[in-house]
Amino acid sequence: MNKRGDTLLFAIIEMLAAVMIVYLLVSAAHAFATGDIFEKVRKSKDMAIQVDALQSVPGNAYFLNTNLDNYSYYFYEDKLVVAKKIENEPMRAVHYYTMAKGEKRRDVFLKPESLYISGIGGKIKVMQEAPNLLQLSCPVVSTEDTRWRDKPIYTDYDIKDENKKLADAFNDYMASIGYHNINLIEGDVSAKETALKQQESDYIYLKSGFGEYTQTENFIKAYIPYDSPDDVKIKSYKLACMIINSIISRDDLSHIDIRGTAVIPVSDDDLLNAAKGKVAVRLEIGNFNTGAGKDLAKNYPSVALAIRDAITKYFVAQNEEFV
Repeated sequence: MNKRGDTLLFAIIEMLAAVMIVYLLVSAAHAFATGDIFEKVRKSKDMAIQVDALQSVPGNAYFLNTNLDNYSYYFYEDKLVVAKKIENEPMRAVHYYTMAKGEKRRDVFLKPESLYISGIGGKIKVMQEAPNLLQLSCPVVSTEDTRWRDKPIYTDYDIKDENKKLADAFNDYMASIGYHNINLIEGDVSAKETALKQQESDYIYLKSGFGEYTQTENFIKAYIPYDSPDDVKIKSYKLACMIINSIISRDDLSHIDIRGTAVIPVSDDDLLNAAKGKVAVRLEIGNFNTGAGKDLAKNYPSVALAIRDAITKYFVAQNEEFV
């Protein structure tokens, strides 16, 4: 046996251990002396409490965190790590929060200036940009279809110049991506019902228009058939939700005051009922009796483009190009 070699190895290990202990003691002393560790603990605890609170809040809400002291923030599964430099540094702070069943999280923010923790549609998000509280949480259901350009869309609109301009712009935008299967149903309600019921193949029914009601607020609403089979109803809900989110997410419409968004199942709409068994959505985009509603109508090309984008994303897998 080489006792001299073993002695040298043990000496090196002891020296490294001593250096590590000294480093930890100095780091701990500095952290306690400057209050750094207490600040990390406070921030990790505050943000973890925010995550827990948002999971029990009805509706949409968010917390804005500023003065983040040049720390980095690591949201991993059900814990938050706050560190100065790296996530596994000795003087980091760790705090746990409750995570919804099936939810996964791995968000890293290196020395951010601010952090928004939001609860929207029952889902918790952490981001550096302000969240849009009008955003709806859409159902997770597969609607991908590689032959979506073959599926007919039956459109309908109330007689009003603004609605016709919107419908024409939507048709043009769909044609620009190679979709030429839009069919306008015309006549009175009875004739439209008959036309929808006579279609044997699968289709989408979409009625788009600018709302007009006595309230003084400006909302974007979508109606879907309440009495449809559950698998069809959830797909109608998804399409309606995606269209609304697409409209409110456009930068060129962000200046317009929109006070609320909703998808509403109804049982008293004759045309939606006629399309029962098919994906069907009736859009009420804003309130034309308000200034903001009129602004939406003036921006009908952007609204039409938002509807097109939502429909294509409804059908197209994320890795498939449609433009």
